[in-house]
Amino acid sequence: KIASPFLFVRATVGGDRQGSLRPGERADGNVVFRNNLSQKIQNVTIALSFNENLVDLSSVRVERGFYDATRHSIVWNPASNKSLGELAPGEEGTLAFSFVVKGALPIRSFADKDFILPVKTSIDSGSPPAEFRGVSLKYQDAIEFKIESPLRLVSRATYHDSPVQNSGPLPPRVGQN
Repeated sequence: KIASPFLFVRATVGGDRQGSLRPGERADGNVVFRNNLSQKIQNVTIALSFNENLVDLSSVRVERGFYDATRHSIVWNPASNKSLGELAPGEEGTLAFSFVVKGALPIRSFADKDFILPVKTSIDSGSPPAEFRGVSLKYQDAIEFKIESPLRLVSRATYHDSPVQNSGPLPPRVGQN
């Protein structure tokens, strides 16, 4: 039998759970959360993390939450969002966030390619109901977005000095010696 998680959280970016994002693009996202327990739950914390190397941190915007640099996550808790102080049985809500994908991707070698932006979301309670003490109520959700990268070409010119006498114009021209 498949059971629902005690607490549920699900993130989307641009209304999607997968897809691609372009460098420099603003990505608007939502987090849907729900209390699936038959009891009220208190002190709910929701955290959303992503790869900081691919996101312009100065562009992060959060509705009724904050970016916690020590946890490298967007956080919503009762201090920032009063509705998370207590969730009634079956109560659900939606949280909003946005960020801009970095315009210059961290490309340092030929191996730096196929960039993926994982978005991981978790929900937990610091005060579970008495009958759930010792039971983990934490639930996690993960989605991924490919980062479209522009084609970049690197050119290189070489010169070889041969012991054989060379002649002709540089750059070489057809029909000339």
